[in-house]
Order: sequence, then structure tokens, then C-alpha cells
Amino acid sequence: MNRRKPNENKSRKNKLGFLNDHTLDYYRRVFETLTDIDGEEKDLFLNNVFSQMESEAIKVSQNQTVSRFIERFLEHAKPHHIRQLLSALSEDWSTVSTDRFASHVLQNIIALSPKCVHQGGDNSDTEEEKSVKEMLLEFCEYASENLETMLTDTYASHILRVLLEVLGGVDVSTDIIRSRMSQAQAKDEKIWPKKTNPPEEYGPWFKKIFKKVFSLCDYSDHLKDASSSPVFQTILLILKQRDPESCRKYVKKILKKSGLTQPKEEEESGKEEEAEVMLPALVRNEVGAYLVQQIVAVSLGDEGEGKVYKVIFKGRLLNYAVDRAANYILQTLIDKVTDKELFEEIFDELTKYVEDILAMHHVGLLSKLASGCERNRTRQDEFVRALMEAFHCATPDSRQTALAPLLLSLSTYEVLYKPEESEDEQEEKTSPSAATPQQLTTINYHGSVLMQNLLRFRKPKLVVTSLLELKPAELKLVASDRCGSHVIDIFFESGTVGEKMKDSLLQKMKGVFLDISCDRNGSRTLESIWRNCSAQQKVVIAEELSKHADRLHSNKFGHFVYRNLAISQFQTHRKLWMSQQGVTAQKRKLFKDFFNDSGPEFPKKPRPDKSERRDKMSSQPMGQPRLFQTNQKDWTNKPGDNRKQNKKKADKPQPKVSSDDDEVGQTVREQEVTEDEDALNLLDSLVKKHGLEETEKEPKKKKKKQKQKSGEKTGHAENVVSKKMKGDNQMNV
Repeated sequence: MNRRKPNENKSRKNKLGFLNDHTLDYYRRVFETLTDIDGEEKDLFLNNVFSQMESEAIKVSQNQTVSRFIERFLEHAKPHHIRQLLSALSEDWSTVSTDRFASHVLQNIIALSPKCVHQGGDNSDTEEEKSVKEMLLEFCEYASENLETMLTDTYASHILRVLLEVLGGVDVSTDIIRSRMSQAQAKDEKIWPKKTNPPEEYGPWFKKIFKKVFSLCDYSDHLKDASSSPVFQTILLILKQRDPESCRKYVKKILKKSGLTQPKEEEESGKEEEAEVMLPALVRNEVGAYLVQQIVAVSLGDEGEGKVYKVIFKGRLLNYAVDRAANYILQTLIDKVTDKELFEEIFDELTKYVEDILAMHHVGLLSKLASGCERNRTRQDEFVRALMEAFHCATPDSRQTALAPLLLSLSTYEVLYKPEESEDEQEEKTSPSAATPQQLTTINYHGSVLMQNLLRFRKPKLVVTSLLELKPAELKLVASDRCGSHVIDIFFESGTVGEKMKDSLLQKMKGVFLDISCDRNGSRTLESIWRNCSAQQKVVIAEELSKHADRLHSNKFGHFVYRNLAISQFQTHRKLWMSQQGVTAQKRKLFKDFFNDSGPEFPKKPRPDKSERRDKMSSQPMGQPRLFQTNQKDWTNKPGDNRKQNKKKADKPQPKVSSDDDEVGQTVREQEVTEDEDALNLLDSLVKKHGLEETEKEPKKKKKKQKQKSGEKTGHAENVVSKKMKGDNQMNV
């Protein structure tokens, strides 16, 4: 075993953030203990921890392990704990704000400071000690004096962003405030409190700092710097809400000094140059492109959105579309534009180059165009035509039915079907399947998004027809794929797809329902189809699944479908199953205003857990029988269902109920219809008058009364009398 040399041990001890094993073990034990205690014991424990930490706050914050422990401690800390730690860190603002690990601690404290100010408790116990607000204003003074260093420092710039967020009183997206690594590590942590209603003292400091930031800005360098560019984004987003006029003023300043508004020399000289030459350097830079995206986002929606388009984009749309970084700026423009005429102008210019955009793999741009067509209700047929031309399936007409597989695989006709014959022979073909028999094998994410947007169009006839041309095996692949399954969801949810088309797709999927139900993604897809099906369509699905009920019930994914679709009840009591499906559909419509979803939430994970039971109980009335149960006595008061009947009642003639409709008596039919109507009327009246909770109490009372009445009729009173007589006889003896 090689021992370390004495000089190596000295170098380790002098290393920044080094802590001995005793100190590290202490904070590890503190972290483990904190998760096991609660209440007053927890408060006393935190008092001791922060008192111990106060003397060595800067040193332990510079350690990678302990700094993360401190961030977790701050989640449970009270205002006086935060004030205590901030007071210790204020002894050396420079070291704390520029250190790799201590800067995260200070960033968390600043983010939690509004909580301390609004709740109170941050005031000092003595006059000599300062409050959190006073120490934060001191840090503002330090930041104002050292802005040039903090603006370009990797760690100090994050603190500057949070400080501006707190001073401005506006919550900014974590994508701008925190780094990607910090976001990944903070998934399990609590969210920072909202930064609203800042104190009056914060306003002047916010103006002073952001104005000084713009005065120190080097527009050729700072806007493309990974540390300083997010600071400008933060300022613009805060000004958009707090001072829109100042926001427009500084947007114009950035556009002018960054070169975005300069005229194109290539157009003036009449020379055709490459796309990169025509675009400014800022939009071609990965970091600068994020800033331009924020400029476009804060500018659109105002009266001057047309001016921003003319200054930045007009005449350059193709150049933005094919550039690796600038195409995201164009996506933001298409997604945020509200003027219909402006969108049509953008659309007309871009649809000429759809195939070029696909060749550059910028499919997200086409997805934004599709969603814009659906949102603005314009240019929908033209977009479908442009896509067919780009995928080489516009002519001959027989190729148009191949649009769906081409979009889902994001491949051209020649790549997917690989025709080997001449063009004359191809024109004689009636369908793409007559070419080389090539099945759909993979689903592309962007292709799936495109298909979903096209299915929302007003007249998605071509898309629907091409989807119906898929083979059952291909439909099984689409329904079982994590990206393609959402296409099937939108197909059945879309109001522009006719019922006949939905029936045709279900007929096509016959024979693969079992395989879809036994798949992880397919089981969720089938339940989504079920929620948007008619009664006849549900019967088609249930009939096929009931033939393989044992296999479906034994599968780890299929047993959810077996339970939620009530396959066992469908096999034994079909008429009751049909009546419950009708009541369930009407309940979903009735409670649509109360819940965001269209029905009870089905479990996403294959394994049942406690949350699954809670979802069921919250989505179903407590007093009524649960959905898809086979207990008939709760829904129909049939005499044959009660096992505890007395002899007199059993001797009376009872109506017989069979599965065939011809053998069902008229009285039983009328009874079931009236019960369903009464249940819905009761739910409607209770929801309007007393709210949703009252519907849970009413059926319980009815059940108790029914039990009491049945008890009196079925001989419970006789049992009580016999017990009394036995007691009297014993007394006499």
C-alpha cells in the first residue's frame, strides 16, 4: 500500500474547501437526523446546527458535499436561521459570490429572502444585528460596485440573476436563472417561493443595477457570453411586466447596437451569397440566439410586432430556417405571432422550401407551422399539399394514401417503399402497397407531432384516409409506440374526424386489441380510445377482449384494461354492463366542469400502489357502487338478488331476467331506465345546490335504510324476540 508523502497531505489541507473527516461526518449525521425528526424537536435541532455553522459558514460552504447539505437545511430553516447564516456569509461577499459551491448557498438564501421579509422573524434580537432586508441591500451595494466582474463570472452571474429577480418582484423561468446541472440536481428540492410585492426599497436598487448593466455592456461580446447573456434576458422579462415602455426602449437599443437592424449588403450589391453571410453573428451564435428569442417573445403581442418582423426577419426567413441556431428564433416567431395576416405572409414564404427544411432536419419548424395553421384557422389545405410534395406523394393520386406512414417515419416515398419499376408502371399502380412490400417499423417523434397537428385541422380527410390504409400490424406498432400512441389519441379525440372514420379504424384494428392491451404504452392508448368511443364501438372492443379474458387478466399491463373496461361484467351481465356504460358517459359530461380530465385517472405505472386507490376514490362517488362492478343489487332492486328473503316473499311470483332482450319484461326495462334517470337527476341537483361532496353522503343513507327494512322483513325481529324469550326462561329457572 502506497502512503501519501507529507507534502501531499499539506497540499490537500491547503486546498480550497477541504474539511477534515470529523467535520464531514458531523454534517452527514445532521442531514440524516433532520429527515427523521419533526415539530419542536426539529426547531431546537436546527437552532444548534445553525449556531455551530455560524462560526465556519464560509469555509463549510466552499465544500461540495456540505454546501449541498446546507441547501437542504435551508428548505427547513426559519427566517431567523436564514438571517443567522446570511450574517456569517456577509463577512466576505467577494469570496462567497465567486466560489463554485458557496455561490449556490448564497443564491438560495437570496431566493428565500422574500419569504423572510413577508413572514417577519428576520429582524435581529439586538440592535447591533442586521435584518435580512438590510443585509440584502448591503449586497446590492456590493453588486453595484462590482458589476463588471459579476457580469462575466460564471458563478456570480447566477447570483446577479436571482438578485434582479427578487428586486424586480417577478418570477423568471428557471431555464434562465439556473444552469442545466443545477436544474438536474434540484429536481427533488422544494421550489423557491414566489417573488411578488417587493418592498419599496428594492425598486430604486433594481433600476440602478439594470441601468448600470446596460451602460457596461459590450454588445459585440456580452450578448454572446454564456454568463452575461442570461442577465440581459432576465432584465427584459422583468421589464416586460413592470415597465413595458422601458422594455421596448432597451429592445430597440439591443437591436440597433448588436447589428440586427443593419441593412443587408448582399441585397444592395445584387450578389447571391450563402445564408450565413446574410444573418448577423448574434443570431448564428447558440448563446446569442437565446437572447434574440426573448427579444422576439417580449416584442410580439404589442402594437409593434410588425416592426420587429420587418427589422429582423423580412427577406431572411429561408436563412433563419436552415441555420442550426437561428431556426429556433423563427420557431418562437411563428409560435408567438398573433396577427393572422402576418402569419400568412410568413407561411407563404416558408412553404416554398419545405423539402429544404426537412433536409436540414429542422422538423420542429414545420411542427410550429402546423400548429400555427390550426391556431389561426388558415392555410391548412396548402400546408398538407406542401407536405405531400416534400415527401414525393402528391402525384400520382395513388401515392396520396401513403402520407401517414411517410410522416410517421419521416421518410420520402422512395426511401420507404423503394419502387423498382419505371414511372409508367408506377402510375398504373392503385396503392403504395403495390410497390415493394415495406411495413412501417419506426415512429419519429417530430413526425408524430406533425400528424397530431394535421388531425386537428378542419378537413383532415387526406390524413385520415392515409391512416386508414395502414395494415393491422402497423396500427399495432403506432398504438404501442410512446410517440405514435398520441396520434391514435388525437384521432379519437378530434372533433373534425367523423364517427364513420373512427368505426373504420376500429374495424381495421380488430385482431390486435389483445396485443395492444398487453403492451405498456398500448394499454394506456386503449383506455384513451375507450373514453372517446360510442356504445357500439365499446361493444366491438369488449367482444374481442372477452374471448381472451384469461390471458388479459394475467398480463401485468392487460389486467388494468381488464378491470377498467369491466370485461368480467361484460361476459356475465351484458345488459347491466351496457346501462352502466351509459350512466358513466353521462357522469363524465356532468362533472366536466369540476374536473380537468374526461374521466377517472387510470394508473400510468404497471404496478398498483396507494395513489391508485386514492385516484379511484376521488373520481367515483363513495355511496354508489364503483364503476364497472358486478353487484346488481346496488343498481336494480331485483328480488332474486337478495339471499336473505323470508318465506312469504320467496313464494311470491318474481319477474325473470335473462340476457336476451326478447325475454326481458317491460316492467324491468322501465325500472332500469327510471333508475338511471333518477340517479342523473339526483346528481345534477346535488351538484348545483350542495356541491360534489353531497353526492357521496346520499347513497349511504339510502343503503342504511334499505338494510334496516330488509332486516325487519327477513326475520331479524324474530331473532331478537327469541333471544329475549331465552333470557326470560333463564331468569325463571
